[in-house]
Amino acid sequence: MFLGIPLNIDDERLKPLRNESDTSVIKQFHRLIVGMTEPSYNRKLMRNRLNYAADPPAAFKQQAALFYTLEQNKHAVSYTWLSALPPNDTSLKVLQVIWHQE
Repeated sequence: MFLGIPLNIDDERLKPLRNESDTSVIKQFHRLIVGMTEPSYNRKLMRNRLNYAADPPAAFKQQAALFYTLEQNKHAVSYTWLSALPPNDTSLKVLQVIWHQE
């Protein structure tokens, strides 16, 4: 999904949104979510765009804009630090915690 290849669930296309709000989130995205280095990921995005006309996921530098877009589109999917989510806000759903530090 984050490589630009469409993914449908129940006839609805999921919309991946990249969180580029800080370097630590970007590093963990490459390491834990797509499992490749940033240069490899960028090459793969370009290859998929050329071979399959696959659009890369939208990227957000501001977390507030990312959260707003997630709230507006029920098929949008992204990632962030759990601590970055607004407290007591039920408009965003956590699907999976991929790393937890004690």
